[in-house]
Amino acid sequence: MGNCYLVRRGGAGKRLPVLSAAYPADVTMWGEGGNAVFKVEIEKEGRPSAYTYQWFRNGTPVSGAAGAVCTFTNLTKAGTDSVYCVVTNGAGSVVSRIAALTVKSPVMTYTYTGEHEEIDDGNGNWRLKLKSSGLLTITEFGKNWDGCLDIFVVGGGGSGATGTGAQATYPNDAGGGGGGGGYTLTEHAVYMVRGKAYKVTIGNGGSAAEKTGGNGGSTSFDNLAKASGGNGGTKSGGNGGCGGGGSAYTSASSNPRQGIGGNGGSDGGNGTAGSNGTFGTDGAGGTGQGTTTREFGESTGDLYSGGGAGSGYNRFELSGNGGDGGGGDSSYSTWTGNAGNTPAAKTATDGEANTGGGGAGGLWTSLPASNGGSGIAVVRNTRSNPISITQQPQDVTAAESANAVFTVTTTGTGLSYQWQFLPTGSGTEWSDTSATGAKTHQLTVQALSYRNNYQYRCVMTNGDGVKTTSLPATLTVQS
Repeated sequence: MGNCYLVRRGGAGKRLPVLSAAYPADVTMWGEGGNAVFKVEIEKEGRPSAYTYQWFRNGTPVSGAAGAVCTFTNLTKAGTDSVYCVVTNGAGSVVSRIAALTVKSPVMTYTYTGEHEEIDDGNGNWRLKLKSSGLLTITEFGKNWDGCLDIFVVGGGGSGATGTGAQATYPNDAGGGGGGGGYTLTEHAVYMVRGKAYKVTIGNGGSAAEKTGGNGGSTSFDNLAKASGGNGGTKSGGNGGCGGGGSAYTSASSNPRQGIGGNGGSDGGNGTAGSNGTFGTDGAGGTGQGTTTREFGESTGDLYSGGGAGSGYNRFELSGNGGDGGGGDSSYSTWTGNAGNTPAAKTATDGEANTGGGGAGGLWTSLPASNGGSGIAVVRNTRSNPISITQQPQDVTAAESANAVFTVTTTGTGLSYQWQFLPTGSGTEWSDTSATGAKTHQLTVQALSYRNNYQYRCVMTNGDGVKTTSLPATLTVQS
């Protein structure tokens, strides 16, 4: 009987390796020059078990990255890239999970479509002065900021009025009054949404007119803050902490002079009107509502909302002084009492741009009043807020007549709550609500059809009076 032989042909079959679905893992980091490490793991060996590796970044091979670990060094540029690895053996190639490499800017980044100025102290504190209307988008919050802003807005200043004072025709009329400084408003600790475009409208200064000046325009920061423009001055003295009108020329022996401009109020807008001058006396300056305004109530820095000065005759060429904070200086005329002489004169100056300052009064049509100054919006980051919002209110979709519940979660001491609502299409007019839970951390409203697309937010106040405003959430009512 012959021999029996067993013959093995070819050996084991080839197969691709199985890669772990968890690798490479996503990496998110600050762009401060650090390194990002990615790796690929083989969960089940292939045949043969000799592998080559090639890493890719955004679909492009990474030079020198030919191992199971890939390191990107000195990362500073913000952005998101895709990273993956192709593992090859004798059976072919397999592609790993595609990971995301996200490098975040450690500083705040933004875009603004209007004229503006950025001020950064180098220590992480910054503010933006928005000088013309535009769209503001915070594209990255940065390393040490959670999106909480303080907002300061100033309405446009009112213009001065041109009086009808004239030697022969209107012997008892006064020169025109100055315009009022724009109103101001500060909203503290308002949270922003990253990537959202916020509409900023800068109020124009009022246009000068005879007898009654033009009102300034409103300044608004989206639906979060709004300040009205100052009122225009009048022939009899004007508003807004502006100067009174001086007396008109009454005789060659008279010595009337113009009123001096008062300061804009702490909220800009309307102070008391100045009075007319009488024979041989000055017109009294108008009184503002308080001290002149600075950004966010600070004790130093730029001044805003000064009232414009009133105008009038005088023998000493003394111009009425506009209020600190951009108020315009008035026009004046002097008279020597000699027939045929041309009086010395000075034209009125406009309220300063981006101050909300009131325009100055004018004496008559040849020495007209001036325009109000435009408003401004200023925002700054808030880095040390004693009230921290750990969970913002979320959008709610509810069937009609069902209850919709909005919740805010915070940390702080002695907190009180007040929920507010913004009706659809109402612009910037937030109002307190009295719905169930309006003064607690959780608000319940009935989802009625007219409330579709209403927005709700919560204003929290701690025991020291510090306020923080949550992001708004939207109610969608399903019919």
